[in-house]
Amino acid sequence: MKFKNLVDEVLKESKLGLDKETKNEILTEARGRKSIQLDLKEANSVLKGKKGSVVLADILQQLESVSKNHEFKANNLKKIIEDYGLPVKTRNELIKWGWIEETGTKGRLRLTNKAVDVLTAKEFNLDKVKVKKVTKSVTKRMDLKTKKYKIPPSPKSSLTRKIVKEILSNMLAQLTGKIKTGILLAGNPGTGKTSTIRFIANLFGMNLVTIEAPHITEENVISIPYIIFDTKTGKEVANSMQLKQEGSEYKLIYAESNIVTQLKKLKPIREEQWEKIIRKSPLLKEYYEKFAVIIEQVRRNSEADKKGFSTILFLDEYYRRPSERIGNILRGILDGRIGSEKIPNDVYPIYATNLKDETGDVEQQMEHEEFIQVNFDDVTKDEFARFIADKYTPVDITTGEEKENPELTYEIDPDVYNEFLEILPEKLGQEPEKGLRMSPRRTEQVLVYLNSTVKNIQSVDDVRATLQYLKNLYTDYLTGETNPDYEKVKKLVVKFAKEKGIDVSSDIDEIPPTEWIKTFDLIMKAKEDADGELKITPIFASAPGQGKTSLVKQYAKDNKMGLIYINGYELSPDDVIGIPIPEEGKGKVTTKFTEPPLYKRIMDEYNELKNNESEYFQEGRKYNVILFIDEFSRVKNTKVFNALRMMMLEHKVTAEYPLPDDIIIVSAMNPNGVGTSPLSEHMKDVVNVIPTGLSFKKMMIYLQSNTDPEFEDTKLGNILRNIISQIAVELGSDTNTEGEPIDVEFTFYYWEVLPDTVVYVSPRILTTAYFQTLNDTKIELTLEGYDLQNLSFETEDEIKNVAQIILDTWKDSFLTALQNQIKDKNDLEDFDWEQVKVKLNTYFVDSLDEIVSTLAQIRSELAGSFSLSNILESKGIDALLDFGNDDLLVTSYGEYVKNATSVQEILEDFANVFQEISTKLDNKNKDDIIKLLKFINSVIKIVQDEISEGDSKLLKMTAKEQFKVFTNIENIELTDDNLNYILMLGQVYETEEYKEFVRLLGGEENE
Repeated sequence: MKFKNLVDEVLKESKLGLDKETKNEILTEARGRKSIQLDLKEANSVLKGKKGSVVLADILQQLESVSKNHEFKANNLKKIIEDYGLPVKTRNELIKWGWIEETGTKGRLRLTNKAVDVLTAKEFNLDKVKVKKVTKSVTKRMDLKTKKYKIPPSPKSSLTRKIVKEILSNMLAQLTGKIKTGILLAGNPGTGKTSTIRFIANLFGMNLVTIEAPHITEENVISIPYIIFDTKTGKEVANSMQLKQEGSEYKLIYAESNIVTQLKKLKPIREEQWEKIIRKSPLLKEYYEKFAVIIEQVRRNSEADKKGFSTILFLDEYYRRPSERIGNILRGILDGRIGSEKIPNDVYPIYATNLKDETGDVEQQMEHEEFIQVNFDDVTKDEFARFIADKYTPVDITTGEEKENPELTYEIDPDVYNEFLEILPEKLGQEPEKGLRMSPRRTEQVLVYLNSTVKNIQSVDDVRATLQYLKNLYTDYLTGETNPDYEKVKKLVVKFAKEKGIDVSSDIDEIPPTEWIKTFDLIMKAKEDADGELKITPIFASAPGQGKTSLVKQYAKDNKMGLIYINGYELSPDDVIGIPIPEEGKGKVTTKFTEPPLYKRIMDEYNELKNNESEYFQEGRKYNVILFIDEFSRVKNTKVFNALRMMMLEHKVTAEYPLPDDIIIVSAMNPNGVGTSPLSEHMKDVVNVIPTGLSFKKMMIYLQSNTDPEFEDTKLGNILRNIISQIAVELGSDTNTEGEPIDVEFTFYYWEVLPDTVVYVSPRILTTAYFQTLNDTKIELTLEGYDLQNLSFETEDEIKNVAQIILDTWKDSFLTALQNQIKDKNDLEDFDWEQVKVKLNTYFVDSLDEIVSTLAQIRSELAGSFSLSNILESKGIDALLDFGNDDLLVTSYGEYVKNATSVQEILEDFANVFQEISTKLDNKNKDDIIKLLKFINSVIKIVQDEISEGDSKLLKMTAKEQFKVFTNIENIELTDDNLNYILMLGQVYETEEYKEFVRLLGGEENE
């Protein structure tokens, strides 16, 4: 490939945004080089000979620029590779060719000595061309403002500035000993309390320790008496009896509080580290320049420095603490203690709570708890826009300039950023007229999903699935009401789809809940693309037995992903919380926690998958294993719920046990019903509840496809399915068991069995009852001496007797299974099942005549003769083409041939069928032609065997002559297509089937 073509291929459409002048400069610098391969492997071989490639050279130089001691983050390499439009496997190729290597630390790589040697040579020889100069030019042009983000200017006053001032003032007051009153941040879920404190910790150059009050146990915060020691020997004593026997003396050892231990281990952040943090974010730099003088007064710079704070202890969701005792202990932190222990004096506590939460809001503040309450007002659109720009774009929001940022691992497209901001209200997080409140946190997740999904939309169905996900983000699952702002997002999605050439109308509907697996697929793709920024957990919600678990398992299998299943309802507190144990060190005893059984179980299954199912762990894929948490709404124990909540929000089982990065968490729940609990306002803000379900039509297809062949062949399975369908249609209710309206797709599962009595009959219940009924039928007929695979009847009375046996079995088996399941799954008092049974019985009794008719047809098929036309009409084209392998059909057709009035009748019957089937087959498809060959051969063999002596005309012919009779234009009126079949027979000469056929005809292969 010519070098100019290389430039066009690699740079023309790349994300680097290089213009014509830069390309020309590269061409000029590379004059004299005749050609170069796009393949990096080829470039590597050139570089071995002390020559080089522009692409490879620039990759190595960019890695060196973002490295420290030649080490760099794997994400930096990923970003550079993506910018060049190169495949993900380039990373592995660079390792294989010896330019980079792994460090042993997850997520970090390093340049090899070979790469460092080449880089320090100051130049890359590309036929005596210095690529170093080209790279500088490229870098310079990459710094230019090429994309247009519409970022609002810095506001004169903002909520963040107000809180920074309030906290600095309180810190100064506490340092001087004037007050001990703490700060309480109060705001609705998702308004930015946590992210603001994270920002402030970075701004102040302080450590941040976050305690989620709902996740704390008493073992975390108190000093625990653990061990009995023999004071003479210093050894642990097994029990008090041993003490008495040996005359030992003992004492109790109180281990230090786990939280106190954590705080004592922290050291002040070094100046150079703090400066690096500030430089990363233009927004931090802007605030630092305003508040630097005061920050320096409250900040502890080193361990030798005895004044100031070095750690912020953030106690989030303070009023959702699991017990009053824990609340009192956490409140005591303001007095410098956790329980009986002093905390380091360089720790500054900040509390936070929700304004609106059923289980812990600011109204629960006790009289003795005095705080300076700072309310988180609704965030303005401009503040939100600047926050997003600082986090997800390469723009310096203080100058408006766009620059390369190696730390930026996920970027919001400028078009998506600009268009999305246009549709936002002036203030985020306000209470809507209906639907969910869209907090800044939830709004950010909408933007990330939009950004990552737009590139994956390929069809109208993709658009509809995207809309279903977004609509549910705006919908309160308990009321079913949707925030009106969703309509603006919908218009935006439609606009992006049209720009991609997808023909969609503005009134396009979301996909129904029964097609939720398409939405799930797009969620997985978006999470893969978003590089960990799409944090919201999807919860698939439906009534029990609608196939949520089965479909997620099937999705994992189809996409070669591992699956770990957790039933939240079955977990106990002992499963999710480790046992506190003492740990000795440096002359003191501290508390640590053992591995929680739930974490051990997850990791055991994860490692087993990794060791035994290597295909699940694919290079370059972010997520390899689905952690599926089922029955989330049935979790009753607070400790279990909080542990599962922490897994969803922080990807950890307790604070000390993080999950592997390639595990993705999804969940399922029953939205309402017996034993379920509604989600809190805070929980609603961090998950997306997506209604799901199984359509009645798909369930019936599933029943048919999994029915034993003997029931399908006799059509008995179809009769039973028709009975179920009739019951579901006629008894189907448009409300659920609570009297609430339901989607039309689910009316078939809610039966009004008695006036004002609606019961839920799930797909699982119907499926279980259906297959149980068929199995019982098979057993009952066997006991009566009948074989379903070879039913034969002597008289009509026998047919009626068997039909009655089948009907009685159906009624008893199906209705009994239904009764047990309905009683188990529905909370009904004084339920008159006998009355319901009488009603349901009528549907079965009405089917007796149909069963009799079906059995009579079986008798007729066994005893009568069938022409080819009869077989085609009753059995279908597939059965006809393969009828030579069906003994019953061979016998029936033989009877027809034997009783035919003439050979002409047989030939006309064949001609009619041949004309019909030939229009259904593909005359260019080898398999179809072979099917036709076998069919013709079967017909000839049966005619040979069964034709009467009076019609000696055919008997005197050779097999080849008989074949010609059956395919001769004089006997059969062939269309052009039919004629093509005959002409195409020779095209399958290489198959064994054709060779065998020629031998049967007595001819040679070349004929």
